[in-house]
Amino acid sequence: MNEELLKDLNNEQKEAVTLEEGPALIVAGAGTGKTTVITKRIGWLIETGKAKPEEILAVTFTDKAAQEMEERVDRLLPYSYLNLEISTFHAFCDKILREHGIEIGLSTDFKVLSGTDGWLLVRENLDKFNLDYYRPLGNPTKFIHALIKHFGRAKDEEVWPEDYLKYVQELKLNKDASPEDGDVENEVKRLEEVAGAYHVYQKLLLDNNSLDFGDLINYALRLFRQRPKILEYHRRRYKYILVDEFQDTNWAQYELIKLLAAPKNNVMVVADDDQSIYKFRGASVSNVLEFKKDYPQAKEIMLVNNYRSPQNLLDLTYKFIRLNDPNRLEYQLAHGSTGSPLKTKLSKRLIAPHSEPAVIEHVAAKTDIEEARNVVEKIIELQEKKRLTWDDFAILVRANNSAEPFLAELERRGVPYQFIASRGLYAKPIVLDILAYLRLLDNYHESASLYRVLNLPCLNFSPGEIVEMTHLSRVKSWSLYETLKKQADALNYLNQFYKKIEHFERQSPDKSLRTFIKRMDLIIEAGDEGGLETDIEAGPETVKVLTVHGAKGLEFSYIFVVNLVDRRFPTIERKEQIELPKPLIKEIIPEGDIHLEEERRLFYVACTRAKKGLFLTSAEDYGGARKKKPSRFLSEIGFVKEEPSAEKKKGAREAFEERMKEKPPAREKAEKQPFVIPSEFSFSQFKALETCPWQYRFAHVLKIPVKGRASFSFGKSVHAALQKFFQLILEQANKTQTELFNGSQKSNPAATPSLDELLKFYEQSWIDEWYESKERQNEYKENGKKMLKEFYEADKENWPRVRYIERGFKWKISDPDSGEIYPITGKIDRIDVLPDGSFEIIDYKTGKPADAKKGIDKNQLLLYQKAAQEILKKPVSKLTYYYLENASKISFTGNEKDFQKLEEEILEQIGQIKKGGFAPAPDPFKCRYCDFKEICEFREL
Repeated sequence: MNEELLKDLNNEQKEAVTLEEGPALIVAGAGTGKTTVITKRIGWLIETGKAKPEEILAVTFTDKAAQEMEERVDRLLPYSYLNLEISTFHAFCDKILREHGIEIGLSTDFKVLSGTDGWLLVRENLDKFNLDYYRPLGNPTKFIHALIKHFGRAKDEEVWPEDYLKYVQELKLNKDASPEDGDVENEVKRLEEVAGAYHVYQKLLLDNNSLDFGDLINYALRLFRQRPKILEYHRRRYKYILVDEFQDTNWAQYELIKLLAAPKNNVMVVADDDQSIYKFRGASVSNVLEFKKDYPQAKEIMLVNNYRSPQNLLDLTYKFIRLNDPNRLEYQLAHGSTGSPLKTKLSKRLIAPHSEPAVIEHVAAKTDIEEARNVVEKIIELQEKKRLTWDDFAILVRANNSAEPFLAELERRGVPYQFIASRGLYAKPIVLDILAYLRLLDNYHESASLYRVLNLPCLNFSPGEIVEMTHLSRVKSWSLYETLKKQADALNYLNQFYKKIEHFERQSPDKSLRTFIKRMDLIIEAGDEGGLETDIEAGPETVKVLTVHGAKGLEFSYIFVVNLVDRRFPTIERKEQIELPKPLIKEIIPEGDIHLEEERRLFYVACTRAKKGLFLTSAEDYGGARKKKPSRFLSEIGFVKEEPSAEKKKGAREAFEERMKEKPPAREKAEKQPFVIPSEFSFSQFKALETCPWQYRFAHVLKIPVKGRASFSFGKSVHAALQKFFQLILEQANKTQTELFNGSQKSNPAATPSLDELLKFYEQSWIDEWYESKERQNEYKENGKKMLKEFYEADKENWPRVRYIERGFKWKISDPDSGEIYPITGKIDRIDVLPDGSFEIIDYKTGKPADAKKGIDKNQLLLYQKAAQEILKKPVSKLTYYYLENASKISFTGNEKDFQKLEEEILEQIGQIKKGGFAPAPDPFKCRYCDFKEICEFREL
């Protein structure tokens, strides 16, 4: 397996993957396979026995990147394992604070606020802020965004409100000791106002049991610094640390890594300083430059074999990015500027195995309409001539609002496209329709909403409409699937909007429609356009239109970088409205034009997405009074402005009218599967399929959100209380073991948490949603207290030896016929150690046991037993369903015959899912309790 893991790696990749101990800086240029290195590094550490999966911490910046990394590691490992610790910085710190936050006075059931949530919190409490300069009379909310962003910037540098206030006090003392200066006095007064506002904001967060994203990092740092035993526990827990996209870390995030990695410093960071493009969200390129100062003994490995782009494109972009010297790692290593005692002659010039050169052209136009037409014309030409799919093309814009002319031209020419925007949910027609309908429910005098509702189309397709839809698919050169996908997109937007409603219900004590409408109005007032989640790989082949930031990490055969004119790309620098005082900034700020260097890196990222061709486009007229100058990047990369061709010299209107006479060419479309096979499966999926395949289709294929139930809220509340209770038992046991090991305590056993603590956890964990009335909620709550008291009394004299709680796993099952491997995920409520050293697996149920005649469904625990035995390498001799309502237990143990039958059933169900076998199986009893009975045409009630 070890040789298999390393066989496709080049020498530098292999060296990075197999490094033994100590710090390492892997400089991975564009297209050099950095994700491959990280995932194979994780696989190698596990395969060679250097670490268990749960002893490796890998952090990156987006949930999607973390998920992709986990999936790739999962494919490398042929066996099952406990959950890998691959997450974002924020998710990791969230987990740490929910486990240990109580140690520094934080509630462990805190809410995490987005930037918009923070804006709303400040707006609702604006009178508590002693603002003058930053609260103009005519527009009192004008600077809320600037203040929130400023507080976030302070948190990037781990500047607490008390640090800010202390700095201002020192300024006041210095001012008082110097001759009077009106400008200095006004500046001190302004900063005093900002520092005071920061203090009020932080107090508001804590009073509302809330943290923002910056707090997650800073409170984790505070926890580790103030509670060294907790820091030591996590240092022992994570033997190896890997950081992806290290160039995107801010100062506080890097501090967190340094704290966790010490003293062994088995930390590997993978970075490319030339692709640091997130300064606007606090990223510090200086962290890459500082790493060698902090770890002078760190191993340096340059990954320079590029597997994406031809050599002529790589040489062009390398020459271009070197204009950012001396603020580049390559330059500083070569000149001994990073604190390393020796100069390092490492080159970042990328080498390509491709022999065929890339097409690199600059296409100039007169107007933005003509520019869009040229781009789409070239895409159609290449697609037809080279028999490519639409997925081979991407149009990269500097900002979302520059995409419209290209979208309009793609639509006009009948070219399928996907506009991948990170925001704009609230402007989608389906969401506008829903909001209009809700406003009308709240107030039927809302004329604008009434007009929109009266014009709502009814999605009830008649046979005639299906014929019309088929006709539309032919006229537009769409497949029928693409036509229907328009409705699937609407359903996706609806699902995303539903999540916003769920978020409101969790956050707001007043869950009325009127309060929701008011909140939505405030969110839109705050400038929040609604975040969009887009799956770039789903659906039929399309030309992708997206921002350069959104294209990071992606690749396409042909890239069109558009709008290359002055003030668009590079953009003009927009300084922060409220800048952080320089004495409070801890990162090392490079000298030079920092904004231009960041824009240059962004252009470098755009160009290095291309595999076969790069087209750079510009126009003279974008609708303003003056002609636009070509971008300085065009001359820096070596292009001289082209003279327009004869056709381009025609007036824009004549050329446009001439094109309008053309008929869009009919094109074949490649269809993909109507649904995506799950990348992993779970017991709940199999249970839904077993209950009714049509129900599975609703829940797991269409992913229709379901209404909550009181029983679910109650069950989650009880489970969470027990989890916190046993987590405390485990922590106290670990603390006792540590003290015994250190010789600071003799043989006193760990104290068992009290019943009061269990009930306190229950109060903290209570979910007050989906109960039909306050009275019914109180009944449930009192019943829960009774259950937990009985649970405590039953075990208080002889508490079990708990080994794991809420333990996630990923077990792999192999199909003996096809050889395919399918991951099955799950989470075990509790694993105890029995007197003989074997394990008992316990699953809590908040109801009563089923009728003895009907028997119990053993498959869930059999699956857990099979997974636990393979992963933990210890026998499981007991499986127990613990029914909390009457404190009863049903125990059994699986044998090989049970496991064989279980695996056969699972493989059969997976086969059914792969075939799309979702035939309805109506049944009066099942349908009565089905979440989808209101929309199912096959129901039997």
